Amino acid sequence: MSSKSVIPSPPGHRWREFRFQVLPGLTFALGLIGVILLWSQYVAPVSMVGRVEALRTSVSSPKTGSLAQLDVTRFQKVCAGQNVAHIITTDPQILTANLALIQAEVEMIRAEMSTSSQVERTAINYGQLQLDWMRQRVEVGIKKAELPVAEAEHKRIETLFHDKLVSASEYDVSRARLASLQTEIREQENLIDTLRQSVERLSPSTNANTEIDKHVLASIAVQEKKLKLTEAEMGPITLKSPIDGVVSMIHRRNGEVVTAGDPIMTITASDAEHIVAYLRQPLYIEPNTNMMVRIQTRGLRREVEVDRIIAIGGQLLPINDALLPPMKNIDQELGLPVLVNLPERLKSKLHPGEYVDVTILSK
Repeated sequence: MSSKSVIPSPPGHRWREFRFQVLPGLTFALGLIGVILLWSQYVAPVSMVGRVEALRTSVSSPKTGSLAQLDVTRFQKVCAGQNVAHIITTDPQILTANLALIQAEVEMIRAEMSTSSQVERTAINYGQLQLDWMRQRVEVGIKKAELPVAEAEHKRIETLFHDKLVSASEYDVSRARLASLQTEIREQENLIDTLRQSVERLSPSTNANTEIDKHVLASIAVQEKKLKLTEAEMGPITLKSPIDGVVSMIHRRNGEVVTAGDPIMTITASDAEHIVAYLRQPLYIEPNTNMMVRIQTRGLRREVEVDRIIAIGGQLLPINDALLPPMKNIDQELGLPVLVNLPERLKSKLHPGEYVDVTILSK
């Protein structure tokens, strides 16, 4: 045997060398590749803690006044348009003084009307004269319409009388009827002419009476407007609920003075439409609208639904402490607000202000 010949190694020795020298590095490399793949594709989605949006509105008075009456109590359900409070905006003493002033001015107008009673009677007589004139004109018009019929009837009877077909008495009655109708028309025409002259003669004074009457009517109308204004100020302002919800807080009580815009009560909507969640820093993902998210309730029976992001906040805002993990040492943490649509099935199971877990499912 030559001294330079290679002594073959047994397979067991080669496998042992492979296990000690190559396999650890290969295992580490495969594990690293697997971790990278899992991290990039199968890592757990970004999770957030969201809160069902609680819509609140304040009921306030448009004017400064005194709170006369509250129609609701705390935690009472109200409907949109329901009366919730009444505000008195004017001092009763001022209202009494305004009514006394209106009464004095009305008495003054009444005194002016009593001094011009003769003028008013003349105006009334003139109106009656105009009505009589119109009535006579209508009556004479009706009789003139009957005149051709009466004339034709008289001519027919006259022809029959000449033919000895009717008696003389019938002929005389027909002639008398026609003559009477003609006389009435003539006399009424004379009366109409007389009435026309009287109306024309009284026309200038009528214009003056009309001016006096307009002055009186205008004065009465002014007092009527003042009275309506005073009555409107006497009535309280009724405040109504702008939304359906629950009276969550009452800030003022009966008898308190409220200023314009001062909140009297807060009403919280019974139903919610959205969930507000905050994406904490650092932002591992840039959220976009229409990203799919998983919503999970925190009740004893957890409900899970999938919906989408409908809006993204424009800047980082302070996160509510209740949405942060416990034992957080940072005084105030900022996060990117995300508005998530509330699934229809969860609307009846979640209360406004309730916390839910939100997980982003898609990039």
